[in-house]
Amino acid sequence: MYKKASFIVVAVLTLAFFTACGQPATPVATDAPTTDVPATPVTPATPTAPGGAAVVGDAAVEGGVAEIVGDMEFRESPWFSGRGYPPVNERLPSNPAIWNTVSDSLMSFQEGRFSGYPLRTIRMEPIWDALIWTGNEEPLITSPDRLGEYFVPNIIESYNISDDLSTFTFTLREGMRWSDGHPVTTDDVYFAFNYFILDHRIHPTTSTWFRAGGDPRGEVARLEIVDRYTWRMHYGGATGGVIAWIAFSNYHNWLHPAHHMHQLHIDHADEAELRALVEGHGLLFPEEWHTFYQYHRPDPWNTGRTSHIYPHGRVGAGTPSISAFVHYRDGDLRIYHRNPYFWKIDRYGNQLPYIDEVHSHLVVDLAAASIRILAGDVDHSYEWVPLAQVPLFAENAAAGGYRLLTNTLLHRTDADLMFGMTYDCPRWQGVVQDVRFRQAISRAIDRAEILEAVYLGFARISDIQNPRHDLDEARALLADMGLTLAADGFLSPDGAPFVIDFSYTAWMAQFVGTAQIINEVLRELGFNINFRQIDQPLIDTRREANDVQLSIHFMHGPVQPMFDDWQWNGSWRQWHNYWNTAGEAGEPMPDWVRDFYEVVFRGIRQNHPRYIPAARQLMRDMQAEHYLQIIPVEDVVQVIIVNNDLRNVPEAGFFMAGCWGMDAWWFDR
Repeated sequence: MYKKASFIVVAVLTLAFFTACGQPATPVATDAPTTDVPATPVTPATPTAPGGAAVVGDAAVEGGVAEIVGDMEFRESPWFSGRGYPPVNERLPSNPAIWNTVSDSLMSFQEGRFSGYPLRTIRMEPIWDALIWTGNEEPLITSPDRLGEYFVPNIIESYNISDDLSTFTFTLREGMRWSDGHPVTTDDVYFAFNYFILDHRIHPTTSTWFRAGGDPRGEVARLEIVDRYTWRMHYGGATGGVIAWIAFSNYHNWLHPAHHMHQLHIDHADEAELRALVEGHGLLFPEEWHTFYQYHRPDPWNTGRTSHIYPHGRVGAGTPSISAFVHYRDGDLRIYHRNPYFWKIDRYGNQLPYIDEVHSHLVVDLAAASIRILAGDVDHSYEWVPLAQVPLFAENAAAGGYRLLTNTLLHRTDADLMFGMTYDCPRWQGVVQDVRFRQAISRAIDRAEILEAVYLGFARISDIQNPRHDLDEARALLADMGLTLAADGFLSPDGAPFVIDFSYTAWMAQFVGTAQIINEVLRELGFNINFRQIDQPLIDTRREANDVQLSIHFMHGPVQPMFDDWQWNGSWRQWHNYWNTAGEAGEPMPDWVRDFYEVVFRGIRQNHPRYIPAARQLMRDMQAEHYLQIIPVEDVVQVIIVNNDLRNVPEAGFFMAGCWGMDAWWFDR
């Protein structure tokens, strides 16, 4: 039995010939590539809910209308005094959105006070702060608490769904403005759809979310501009899941400030001026113009990158935004100011956010982050709280003036073992695509050890797959496959040396400990493992290139299946490419993988959002049967450190719901 001391990373040789494909005794016979791509698109079956009840055409399908504010006196922060902005009632839309990110079941909302205290955060990337990203996420439609149980207007005033789930009508809030004061209208919808979503220089393949039924074979949706504030999306078939997708994404897929972005788009801008801008960013023109545009679109993920650098002076001179905070000053200390035209209020008429500024401090590593946290110099942190250090943070909480939240949960799994099913090696594919191999690894993993040693009990053992720990059963499964010891003393499918590459990153603290335990499991079973830590950008690149055998990563689907599909790509890149291109690229997939895709991509995307819980259960059932990935733990606690004076931070539910609600945080001082 392996011991805790196995956490020491063993140095391993990484030469290219030590791979599962390096030294086969004789070439392994493989079937000729199949070419069974249908000549015509496959028409999916009519979507049904579990039990056979038809969802399409259900009379209970509803849209949503925003709450009417009515006659109310609006109040603004003293920050605006002397800055030359219009009065608050002229900066807000005619019917502002009333904050509803978190429900009363998770948090009792407190009316906040405006104050001059900045929110202090930390970041490890020079140009990106995770808290700014989450706090700036604003979807057209929102799902309070991020549960996907119901959907209400957010940016938009209303939405409507046709009975057949194929036509969606959206209406913007009249008088809503970008951060530079320019009106938000359907001109921005038209620009985003035609010059971003449909621009093949930016998106060579149109997203399946803009295709009928969420199917790569489906026809592209048609945009109809009804008037200055209303538009319709016409799909060629039921695509009800688009409502959930909208609620769990952000507005940049639907709104680009046309008055600003036209000067950055190659079809509209002056060529000489655009060339100077693109080349000024170190990119080639026109070859890399699409990269330049991507970084300048109004995506909250990009807040603080090259797209949102504002000059020292009046806020709003860069890429306009409709999020709560805009980038104002660059440097190791980055400063973000409130969006003067932010369109949300609390129930008492106060224009949000309550906080005027966010100060983001650059730190070099986790040790430096911990020093700032322990000293009380950080007001909110979720990314930089390793579970192993929770006892230390708890011991110093009173001195640091902060509290620890230990009942908030991750919105995803955390550190799962991913199998590169389509890694280009017939010998490896013959092993990994046999479910007995994946079952054997699962049986050999002691999930209780991972729970205690890596998570300190801040999670629960996952019951998606049978969690039984039985090394004898694991060895029997491998023997049943025909795996035997080769001359080098390690297991092999054919008697020749067989080395498995197992790569992991330190991107998330739990990746390291989980990988080290699983590495020892694999060695104890008799496998020769090339175990190595590599940088996150490199492993991402390798996943894209179908060049990963084993790795550690997380998934959203088992927890919140309404998320998009990227989390599955690293496990079977070639199968995913086959599906996404309707058979024009990649490799044909087995029937069980196709069945899984039907649930993930067609079931969730075609049906009404209320089908999501049933789809989630189907996904979990298929995980249990096929061991697509190995999921050691679930319900992982995301420990958060919060300043004692910071209010309206929920202490339960998904932690991301609280971060999405950053516009309602305030200091009780």
